[in-house]
Amino acid sequence: MKEKTKNKRARDGDDAEEVRPEDFVRRSFVGRDLLAAGGRFANVGGAALCVCVGSEEDDAAAAQVLGLCDFSPLPRGGWKGEEAARVLGEHGYDAPPPGEIRKQQNGEWLATLDPGETLLLPSYSAPLGDGNPVIPAKAGIQPSPVIPAKSGIQTINGLLPLPRGDSHFEFILSGARAFDLMRRLCAVNLHPAVFANGALAMTSAARTGVIIARADAGDLLCYRILGKSSLAQYFWRCVCEALPEFSGALIGATALTNAEKQKPKRR
Repeated sequence: MKEKTKNKRARDGDDAEEVRPEDFVRRSFVGRDLLAAGGRFANVGGAALCVCVGSEEDDAAAAQVLGLCDFSPLPRGGWKGEEAARVLGEHGYDAPPPGEIRKQQNGEWLATLDPGETLLLPSYSAPLGDGNPVIPAKAGIQPSPVIPAKSGIQTINGLLPLPRGDSHFEFILSGARAFDLMRRLCAVNLHPAVFANGALAMTSAARTGVIIARADAGDLLCYRILGKSSLAQYFWRCVCEALPEFSGALIGATALTNAEKQKPKRR
């Protein structure tokens, strides 16, 4: 009975209790790998998210060099329809041109894959509850489609909502050596001088189709990588095998949240 009570408190978001991924319906596609590496999890929006692997300081240091983080348990989605980007712009979203991703006022990142399809990714602040994952409810603005709803996902002017939480993984590579690793896996030139913050590519990496978006957390270089969930473990392990060569490490989401919070350095 005591164990059941403890698990219930963990699911209800009590930070004093340890969160076990197996207690949640929504959890990481690579949760066992993260647990084996010493990952610690938190209840974020009813999902088990790895927030730390080493100490907070160690994760922060690793993120600056080369960190691999799993954002897959966080909600994400998008819309599809004729001139989707234009329609979303009329409803309060700052939609970028096709082939780009842009940070929104609430910290989420909106990508335009093509004129008729968009993708909305969670903010870096979401893991610690500092980011509002729902666009503020004001005239003409519907809730973000990445937020689960019992009645279904909201539509905007007839656009088809596309939930991506179960169909796609999302991994994030951060740090100064992230490009060096990705150069091994992907033929597209992702050099920071060429692949600027806000750039997006639909390409192949580690012999699987992926979406790669440059979406920095503050001043920290970050590549957000999405692919089919059925290939999550395969892709994760391909990246993990390459980490030691570039002094990389697994990190939790807190490292990216803290990087987002830091004041930009003067250039």
